[in-house]
Amino acid sequence: EEHKTGSGRLYFGEGRNWRSFCQHNVLHSNSQIRRAHCWFPCIDSATQRCPFDLEFTVSTDLVAVSNGDLLYQVLSKEDPPRKTYVYKLSTPVSAQWISLVVGPFEVLPDKNGISVSHMCLSSTLSKLDNTISFFHDAYSCYEDYLAASFPFGLYKQIFLPSEMVVSPTSFGASTCIFSADILNDEKVIDQIIGTRIKLAYALARQWFGIYTSAEEPNDGNYIYLLDHMWYYLCR
Repeated sequence: EEHKTGSGRLYFGEGRNWRSFCQHNVLHSNSQIRRAHCWFPCIDSATQRCPFDLEFTVSTDLVAVSNGDLLYQVLSKEDPPRKTYVYKLSTPVSAQWISLVVGPFEVLPDKNGISVSHMCLSSTLSKLDNTISFFHDAYSCYEDYLAASFPFGLYKQIFLPSEMVVSPTSFGASTCIFSADILNDEKVIDQIIGTRIKLAYALARQWFGIYTSAEEPNDGNYIYLLDHMWYYLCR
């Protein structure tokens, strides 16, 4: 099932996974190519870039995760009360990179002082803590190598159960949705390298593919090469 306008992409679940989405109160977008306009009004073209001010109102027991920096939260006076999350994405991007994830998430700020938050459902929190222990090294390495700060403010990684995701990885400006299948505990060794490659590659995509994008159709080949160059460097 989808909550949609036209052929929109706000996913509550698909088929037999509908019950799982309802049970966990999870929603997420997946704009893909030229699908962003199906869930919010926009000029849905890869060549049209602009900054975004975003507001999402949800139940007080849920967290709304979107692009850019979270400026503040507002608690309504309704009964029952609701909470509005206000985000600002100052760096211009095309509409396809706008995303929204809503759920009862556990939020784990990075322990090493970098502007990153990691999120998951409570059932996978211990695995999340173990999996992302290396992440500050990759983040700092990219910033040092490129001599450029992360372009979108706070980076947010959200890990959802595999039955809730449309694809194993879904990119947005300053956000990335992963299947929680890639999380691992300290007893698992063989999966660690593969998981680190996926997380490091997704972070690289923020610079090459989202922040740096093609202005002309032929420029896409250069972005493709840069993107894959970073993929092999991550390996």
